[in-house]
Amino acid sequence: MIDRTVTVSRVINAPIERVWRAWTNPNAIKHWFIAKPGLPTEVIQFDVKVGGKVRLKFPGAAGEYTWTYVKIDEPNLLMIDILDYSLPEFLPDGVGGISNIGFKDLNGKTEITVGGELPDGMNNEKSRKMAENGWSFTLDNLNNYVKEK
Repeated sequence: MIDRTVTVSRVINAPIERVWRAWTNPNAIKHWFIAKPGLPTEVIQFDVKVGGKVRLKFPGAAGEYTWTYVKIDEPNLLMIDILDYSLPEFLPDGVGGISNIGFKDLNGKTEITVGGELPDGMNNEKSRKMAENGWSFTLDNLNNYVKEK
């Protein structure tokens, strides 16, 4: 049986406050939480509070990428309940689950760790790689974005 836990970490070359703002500001997230370089994400809804929703649409995606804030501990943790409708195979119900985004201050840099469990039906090696690659791409984009700000 495959381990359903997916964890991806990066050291981001920016202070924790800047990294936190990149995650919690709609004008920032549309530039780094993207499907393809150079194509900003459409921010449909962005409400940073427990129970608040974020709705994002990637250019050319089948549907939206959404989440609901479950826990917010500024600037240490965002816990979100993700539903991904971006690929045709994820429609109509979406796939996802709870993800934790942890932030650790490293004196001018920030260690960020994204972790969660693969949802039912995606507990296979192909899905694990897709999730790891997706979060790795996202965190690399975040690092590039906050370095420029």
